[in-house]
Amino acid sequence: MATSLLTQNIWKEITKAAKKSKKKSFVAVAYFGKDGAKMLPLKKGSKLVVDASEGNIKAGQTDPGELLQLYNRGVKIYSYPSLHAKTYVIGSKMFLGSSNVSHGSAEQLQEAVVLTSERSLIESATKFICDLCSMELGDEQLTQLTKLYRPPKFHGGKRIQSTRKPKKVNPNTVSARVVRLEPARYEEGHELALKEGRMEANKRRINKSRHFTEEFNWEGNSKFKRGEIIIQILDDGRDEMVLPPSIVIFSRSWQSKSGKTNNFVFVERLDKRGKNIRRVKQFLNKEEKKAITRNGFKSQALSSKLISLWN
Repeated sequence: MATSLLTQNIWKEITKAAKKSKKKSFVAVAYFGKDGAKMLPLKKGSKLVVDASEGNIKAGQTDPGELLQLYNRGVKIYSYPSLHAKTYVIGSKMFLGSSNVSHGSAEQLQEAVVLTSERSLIESATKFICDLCSMELGDEQLTQLTKLYRPPKFHGGKRIQSTRKPKKVNPNTVSARVVRLEPARYEEGHELALKEGRMEANKRRINKSRHFTEEFNWEGNSKFKRGEIIIQILDDGRDEMVLPPSIVIFSRSWQSKSGKTNNFVFVERLDKRGKNIRRVKQFLNKEEKKAITRNGFKSQALSSKLISLWN
């Protein structure tokens, strides 16, 4: 049960451990940059959680091409948009510290990482990482993300700093949206939009396994963005069910015969059974029980609790 602090040759140690390990690893790391697949050669069956949000991809912080290499080796890839952790459970070791998977971390920055083999800490870290593994990325989505990737720009060995003031990010907005629904009762005029939308949704489908596509109708203009995570709560008049997390694929607008604007929102949902809201509320505090009744509500803490129900 040894614990030590690493401040030198950190990535040499992590890469060495990953190569030697015969077990699957569990890793949660915010950024996964160029040559990440070489720096972290994970074994088949390992789980890797990164921040593969569109902003990080476009900024070059996370390279989907590197993720795709690991995916093709049998590593399961997940995205968690507000991730900032750097936790590596590799075999009987855990590396916990400041290091992202990047050349900057390996070659330029002064990092500090705790290396431990303490079993209780490793078990806690593994559970923490697995609780983040809800939104799995498939080969098609990773391929699509490679089209958005822009390598980070450097000048004279240093990253060019933007003159813009960084936007303040409220962590509570980086989360799943609660969507409350009733059984479908579409007005006349929806048929063509629904037929064409379903065909397009199947073409854009992200994950081929353990997911399926479906749609719901949203009256008025769509406020849902591609890639957004949502939690659907279906009220059939007798009971309410909380459905597994979904990813928005796209939306298609249509007008009813009465002139109302509607939008079909097509999503890809984890193929698991929903949970009765009465059982779900047992895990929520007083404020969260109120929040879950608010259509469109976003909260990182609430979303994490709901998403973790299917881990």
